[in-house]
Amino acid sequence: MSTMDRDWVRLGRMLAAARKTAGLTQGEMASELDLARATVQKIERGHEYGKVTSNHRALARRVGWTAESVEAVLAGGEPARAEVGAHAPPGETPALDTALDGLSERVRLALLGGQVVDGDVIDLAPDDPDSVAVLILKRGATRPSASTERMREDLRKWSQLQRAARQIFSDDESGS
Repeated sequence: MSTMDRDWVRLGRMLAAARKTAGLTQGEMASELDLARATVQKIERGHEYGKVTSNHRALARRVGWTAESVEAVLAGGEPARAEVGAHAPPGETPALDTALDGLSERVRLALLGGQVVDGDVIDLAPDDPDSVAVLILKRGATRPSASTERMREDLRKWSQLQRAARQIFSDDESGS
């Protein structure tokens, strides 16, 4: 499908409606995804892009759409809702232990312990919606609370990590 056949305005309107249904402002959505509010506005206004970007996918994922929904909406179809355990056979959701199979013991313990502070999913390749990097910020069980200053510093570093990871993968997409 050529970019001329894609309905970017329709995609923008549907993402905006889904965002509002989720009870989010453009600013909240942008903040959650570590994007500029102007980026969310641009997408929701229907700016025509040469290709679907990781920002489109991040917005879609945040409003609960499947990875294929962006292309479906651009082609005139409807978005599909993502479900927990979407890669499992219908009616089955993998148990947490099964979902963690194959991970090192250190990673398993880190995921299972402490409190999740924030998380992010970054598309690794625009043509493969199932290839993603998952970043998780946790506050460990041994230090569940921290000073306000320590938490600010952790969140500053977290934002730097998210930006750096997004930059790395967007550089790959642009061929540089």
